[in-house]
Amino acid sequence: MRAALLVSIFLFPAVLRAQENLAGHWEGTVTLSEKTILIQVDFDRSDAGWNGTVLLPETTAPVYAAKSVVVESARVRIDLEMGFSSVSLDGQLSGDSIEGTFTRDNAKGKFKIKRTAGAKPSATEASKRPNSAPQPGRDESPTAGPSKRVGGGDSSRTSGPQVQAVAATAPRESRVARDDQGESRGVIPTATADTGDSDNGMPNFYAVMFASDNYDAKDWPHLNNPVDDAKSIARELHNFYGFHAEVYENQTYSAIKHILVDDYQKRDFKPNDELLIFFAGHGDFDPDDNRGYVITKDSSPPGSDRDREIDFPKLITWMDKINVGHILLVLDICQGGTIFEQERGNVPAPAIHETSAALQRLRGVKTRKCMTSGGKGAVKDGHAGQGSPFATTFIEVLGEAGPNTDDMVLNVDEVAGKIKKTMGRLADSTTPEFGSCATDKPTSDFFFFWQAPSK
Repeated sequence: MRAALLVSIFLFPAVLRAQENLAGHWEGTVTLSEKTILIQVDFDRSDAGWNGTVLLPETTAPVYAAKSVVVESARVRIDLEMGFSSVSLDGQLSGDSIEGTFTRDNAKGKFKIKRTAGAKPSATEASKRPNSAPQPGRDESPTAGPSKRVGGGDSSRTSGPQVQAVAATAPRESRVARDDQGESRGVIPTATADTGDSDNGMPNFYAVMFASDNYDAKDWPHLNNPVDDAKSIARELHNFYGFHAEVYENQTYSAIKHILVDDYQKRDFKPNDELLIFFAGHGDFDPDDNRGYVITKDSSPPGSDRDREIDFPKLITWMDKINVGHILLVLDICQGGTIFEQERGNVPAPAIHETSAALQRLRGVKTRKCMTSGGKGAVKDGHAGQGSPFATTFIEVLGEAGPNTDDMVLNVDEVAGKIKKTMGRLADSTTPEFGSCATDKPTSDFFFFWQAPSK
């Protein structure tokens, strides 16, 4: 006991000195079961505590700002998010080296880094812009696609393209709420694409939003929130991110095809322009052909010939042929995650918060990303007027950026990761999915550039 006490007396000052000297540049390796990769870590200290930046120089997405850096005695733990993955480095500090366990989701490995010269300061986390999005409430009823009972389909609706013009400050519209609890899930001023440069030198940003509450076939029951969700997301994109957003309500198969194929495929876009395509409403999956489907207003009843349903391979083809460099497809429908059944993969991009760096990354790289509100299964519609859990979380995450934060620029990996984390805290929530679609390139990206709303 006395010997141990003497050792601790001699070692304790050394540990304190090592902690005080943690700031700087560290390099080493991460050893996984299948390979060994290089890693670099930069530490710096602010009034709020330790900060860190992790670099994986051999990957296409090398730079990540640490979510937290905790130093307790000789223990150093770094936590960060890489897209939908949670990563930690938990090691022991000994002199000029840190050695320990590297964890990414359920996979584990070993890491060892040593101090070198040249500290690179990382940005500290600041307060977030207050979020005005409605918070997702608990919806006890699952939303598992078609109902077996007669629903509230409204066959009297017109089937042609209906672009809704919504005042930027308008609240959610009042509506007749259905008397259940949202079992099935299954605009901003109309804008013509501007082929010229934007006034501030930024790319042009576009969003085309398809949302269906009502369906001709009564076996596809009325939904509470898709149209209002699309309008709310469009409003956020328009007011704070400069998007030209169009919301199309309750569209038929031919109308959606006309908009994406006959209209958007023939528009002229600048090289850095971005397009967000959004679908909210019913979705389905056919195990016989291993395909997911978007259900349109005039789709056949479930279990029939799948007439006037948009299968995911066709939707990806329509999307891929639009002559714009950067596309994000967002699906808030049942079975949305089955869009990755044929294609899977995404290399997380670096967290970039500077506009100039983000614009540089967009140049010359084709982006085709997909984000879904769930995987293979049902997703929730939500109580009337409250929005779906995914839509309200999406708005909440977009609402975190702005002045007095580090997040004037959000890339899609960050948005997807934050959505997954937030929805993971909700009771009985689905798990969003994110990845590459069609001809997406490994180093591609999609950014949300915060812009002050016009007065």
